[in-house]
Amino acid sequence: MLLTILPAGINGNIILNQVILNLAVWITGGLIVISKFMDCWTTSKYINPHHPEMNPIANFIFRKIGIQNGIWAIFAVVIFVVVIALALLYCCYNNNYYKLTFIGAGLLVTTVQFAVAHSNIPGNKNPIANWIARLFR
Repeated sequence: MLLTILPAGINGNIILNQVILNLAVWITGGLIVISKFMDCWTTSKYINPHHPEMNPIANFIFRKIGIQNGIWAIFAVVIFVVVIALALLYCCYNNNYYKLTFIGAGLLVTTVQFAVAHSNIPGNKNPIANWIARLFR
């Protein structure tokens, strides 16, 4: 088993387990940023009056500062949030429970963002993006 959550001293592989867990945290943070970039890039490339943005918060930002500026401002905010989350995770909440929670939540967010990026391309549909679209209708 790659990851066991045991107190120090019970398992001789506790250091290896922590290395693997920390690596998984950083990979998850990277995946969040990459998936958001793909979402922003496909939105930037394919948004038009026939394929509008469905997210009402993003639409509000687009109306205030423009579509392209809004897309990349949202991406910058996501990078900022991921950096702050990682900093808090390691300075204030540095335990396995919070790390596993970050990984689980991050993988959920990443899955949704990759699905949305995929569906932004005209003609591509998937069940996750369809479910998200129904939430915004």
